[in-house]
Amino acid sequence: MSNEFQLIREVSPGTTGWTVKGSTVQATLYGQNITAFQDELILEKIYLISNALVKLTSEEYKAKSGEVQWTISGRTRIRLVEENNSNLLISTYSFTDFENLPKYMDSNIYISK
Repeated sequence: MSNEFQLIREVSPGTTGWTVKGSTVQATLYGQNITAFQDELILEKIYLISNALVKLTSEEYKAKSGEVQWTISGRTRIRLVEENNSNLLISTYSFTDFENLPKYMDSNIYISK
């Protein structure tokens, strides 16, 4: 991979040949890709990511602000960035128990405990 990266916000549907360096995106994995990537993507880590399918996010499925969603597949290239940036990563996570999700399925309500 080259040492030139795009900003996450610069990657849109139709963008080709891109690589981003970042820590927060909305992405979806399906089927066997869930198992394949389960140990590769870790919260609070920074990755080089390229070749994910980028599509517009439907309002009803938005998990965060942003216009696009990435679909990670076997064609997606992901490489952990070995840098000590822990003092730069300021993230806040809000998790909702899985059994509480059905009540939010048909709404565009922010989910928080």
